[in-house]
Amino acid sequence: IIQMTLAYYTGNYYLWVLIDFLFGILYAIILNWKINQVYPWLKTDVRSGKELRKKYPEIIKYTKQLFVHKLGIVAIFQATPFLIYTFSSLQYVAFYGNYTTITLNLEKLLASFLGSTEASVGNLIAEGNRERILRVYWELVAVRFFITSIFAFALYNLLPPFIELWLGDQYLMSETILLLLITNFSMNIIRVVTDHYKNGFGIFYDVWAPFAEAIISVSIAIVCGMKWGLEGVLLGNIVSTLFIVFGWKPYILFKKGLQVSLWNYIGNFTRNLIVLCGCFYLGTFIKELLVPDMLGSESWMSWILYSMVCVAIIGSIS
Repeated sequence: IIQMTLAYYTGNYYLWVLIDFLFGILYAIILNWKINQVYPWLKTDVRSGKELRKKYPEIIKYTKQLFVHKLGIVAIFQATPFLIYTFSSLQYVAFYGNYTTITLNLEKLLASFLGSTEASVGNLIAEGNRERILRVYWELVAVRFFITSIFAFALYNLLPPFIELWLGDQYLMSETILLLLITNFSMNIIRVVTDHYKNGFGIFYDVWAPFAEAIISVSIAIVCGMKWGLEGVLLGNIVSTLFIVFGWKPYILFKKGLQVSLWNYIGNFTRNLIVLCGCFYLGTFIKELLVPDMLGSESWMSWILYSMVCVAIIGSIS
């Protein structure tokens, strides 16, 4: 709130960064204070770290491998705006930023709400009950698909009128771009369960995967970007995620971690995907029968009413 207020009244980017930096330090201080209060036995110092490093050398190996995976994600995320500017225009970068500001903050919200399951996954895997580990995996996937159906439907119907009310209809982007953004958003939400389980089993040695994902993403973005512009750039990220995140990672997880047939993944994932798409299209059909699209862009009050109806429809169907 402080950042948004100062940004609105001063327009100073450096002040925004300074506040972000200071609050980062404040968060770290509060976190350390809380850790010392709740876990007084948890002490850290350099000498203990050196001793533990000798006792558990695999920690450094896993850390290096995990660093490479995180680096690949950052590379893809940072390359997208440059590719958009290269194959479209600086104006489209700004338009794209308006949309992604909303989707990225929704991803952060969901990460805060559901992120705690990662620690539970690690504890579950440590118990060694294979049947329960697999059952919880599909329960978490189902929860993610349920949430994705609601948010994807809401973004499809509510994001354009929100942009129109917020900035004006001249900042609206095509429906194709909107669908590609929603697809990318949905994939980022659903992929997390596989990532958590893969991390829980300590499967980090496929350090080539993030580089392959980045190469596929950039290559397709360049080829398709020259032909279709922004749509082609966004398609590159979707295709790379499809092949590496929803192809390779489940394969290695089910083979080395869960140790069950890959057909278990293919069958269950396909079923969830069909239900997701069915809910989306059925919700769209019912919404068009009950509510006119223009309702969402008449005023902020009408947008709020429109959003409540849309969420109620898709939530009930899902």
